[in-house]
Amino acid sequence: MAKFPSRVRHVQDGEPVNASVTSRPTQALQAQTQYLYELLMAAEAGKALVHRGVTVEAAAQVGQPVFWNATTCRYELAMAGVESDTVAGVLRATPASDTLGLVLAKGPGPTDADVVLMGVVTFDSLAAAIDGPVSPGRYYLSAVEPGKLVQQRPPASVAVCYVYGTMTTCETQVTVFVLPQMRDFLEDHIHYQFALAAQPAGDHVVAEPDGTHTIANPDSTLRGWLPADHSSFGGRAPTGAKFGYNLAAHPEVARVWPPIPIQSCLLEMLRPENADPLTGFGRVASEYIQFTTHGIWWMSDCYGEVPWPTHYTGENSSSSLATTCPTVSTVKLLLSFVRMTFTTDKTVVTSLRPATGSPFEIVDCDGQPATTGDLYARLRLDAATDTAEYHGGQVLKVLLDGFRFGRGWVTEGFIAGSDYVVLNGTQQRRLTPGDTSTPVVHQGIVTVDVNINPERELVPDIVQLNDALEREYRNAMYLGLPSGRTSSLRLRFNIPSLGLPTNPQFTLRTQLLALSDGNFPSIQASYYRLPRPSPTAVALTEGDTALPAYGASMAVEAAMTYETLSGPIPISPGDTLYVSITRSATAVPVYGDDVGFLRFTGLITAGVAE
Repeated sequence: MAKFPSRVRHVQDGEPVNASVTSRPTQALQAQTQYLYELLMAAEAGKALVHRGVTVEAAAQVGQPVFWNATTCRYELAMAGVESDTVAGVLRATPASDTLGLVLAKGPGPTDADVVLMGVVTFDSLAAAIDGPVSPGRYYLSAVEPGKLVQQRPPASVAVCYVYGTMTTCETQVTVFVLPQMRDFLEDHIHYQFALAAQPAGDHVVAEPDGTHTIANPDSTLRGWLPADHSSFGGRAPTGAKFGYNLAAHPEVARVWPPIPIQSCLLEMLRPENADPLTGFGRVASEYIQFTTHGIWWMSDCYGEVPWPTHYTGENSSSSLATTCPTVSTVKLLLSFVRMTFTTDKTVVTSLRPATGSPFEIVDCDGQPATTGDLYARLRLDAATDTAEYHGGQVLKVLLDGFRFGRGWVTEGFIAGSDYVVLNGTQQRRLTPGDTSTPVVHQGIVTVDVNINPERELVPDIVQLNDALEREYRNAMYLGLPSGRTSSLRLRFNIPSLGLPTNPQFTLRTQLLALSDGNFPSIQASYYRLPRPSPTAVALTEGDTALPAYGASMAVEAAMTYETLSGPIPISPGDTLYVSITRSATAVPVYGDDVGFLRFTGLITAGVAE
């Protein structure tokens, strides 16, 4: 590459104005730009290996992983998988698992493309290869859908690339390091080795020679061996098994059990009790041990043929035989197996547990919480209930076909339509929660009552005039008590027999009319109450009962109306009540015009209990 053209000669004063002079600086800048472009392209070519102008299947999109199909002579969408070689008797990776790279660009035709085989490249989008949001990290070839990448390692583990994401907050392109894995994923496996508890999970009953060993009071919370017919195993022990290892109390083993294939298991025993049938250290024969997907099983209970010291008591498990040299006096069990990653990670259910906050619970055959073995999923409806309160009149009412809920309308609550309706529910809320201007909704058990406590009006059915005058003033008709003479009004009110409040009382409300300025004279009022003659007759009595201070000395203005109340009168249902209103000829203060009465109203309210 030539030397960088760093000099830029600008136009100087006095130079002729022609094309060669004025374009000299821009030509120098063009040369610099071309130099930088060639340098950038050289650097770009050095960070990625791209197979350009190749043929791909038309369905392949930018960003998707591809393999080379030698039969069709083109790149096609890759997908992880295994197949059986019936001739060799082994499993092998499918040709579509051998990912060679990602589609970098398409065009000009639908089968023309550039494929990046290795290196760092950028993509505008990986939506065709990755479902959902793109998270930084290692991506593997999908074993479910061709041309897809997944972040969680699938059963057939083919690592394809590492996604950086956007390198800065200002960028939108996704940077990817492409490096397909070329080694055979079938070679991947994990070695496990665990020391099993060489003791019974309960009380050991020491056997007599030629007798059998038993476990009394088995305890499934202890690590060790349980009787094969113990309920915690759910009847899954193989025929002839005497004891089973309590995997539930040994979570490190239970977490990776069972291995696949199950034949990869090996149990070794160190048993220094030279007098016993099983001696030395070595692999336990299949006549004593069996491995199944449900557990580890010991097949003998004969004297000395158990996976713990023959004379184990829980306190001193040493051999009863005396020795002159120190020896290891306890039985040791060492479990080893190989676990193939492609067959055990996702192809079998190794454990099952509900997600945090899930309404499901996973239990064993006995209904106890479990994560491995024969499992049952149960729905806990109590855990599926939200504590928040929801409003609305539709509820779930019926279960259809065992799978679908049917819903319908119910009464959600009651709202009082007027002050005469009294509602009292065990639960109240506002129609719009938090808005005190909306009415109260009563829910739960609602008591409905009639409210006559605020105010109930009665009008007199008979009005008797004694020197009172019927007059009209400015279109308003009134009953007037004139000045200079004694005059009165007598009103009759019929008290209802039903629907009265507790301790009912009567108050006379009067609307008054003033014809001139001044002060109304003192008005005398009295009442006479005649009880209902039921169930016995009632005798008439004489004399009214005075009412205190009824509108005395009220300051008034001409052509103005006023309202006044009498004192309370105790009443009973069915009473006949007479009220008299009197203006004396000598009443003070002196008022030269009529005292006009526009309206009389009797109010029934609840009184205070004595």
